[in-house]
Amino acid sequence: MLKFIFFIVLFLEVLHVSAAETSHIDTKEPISTGIDMVIVKNLSCSTVLPNRIQFEIFNDSASTLWAKMKIQVLNKKGDIIDSSFLPITLSSGSMRKYNSILLLCSKNYRYEFGFTDYKLISTNDFK
Repeated sequence: MLKFIFFIVLFLEVLHVSAAETSHIDTKEPISTGIDMVIVKNLSCSTVLPNRIQFEIFNDSASTLWAKMKIQVLNKKGDIIDSSFLPITLSSGSMRKYNSILLLCSKNYRYEFGFTDYKLISTNDFK
């Protein structure tokens, strides 16, 4: 019975993780100094499965987008507990999609970054 309950909980977590949210960031003019981003609030520090998110960047400007995206990790109170930068180079008229961006929670309850796996961040608030 305990195994059954464990697998039900695990299955529900998988559904939660697979339902990634998407953010669209439209750049209307060249950006060279950086894109400030705010990470999704109320992140849970899951020891079973990490949270995931997706986002897309469109470069509508006539110039190449060359920037560093600032990634801030907030705790449930909204305090910044970690930050990192993701370099972005995007030619004019092109689009880049970041899939399965995730953060892993370490044993000391801080979020760890890996280049292929981040948990994102958007200029918009996710509810």
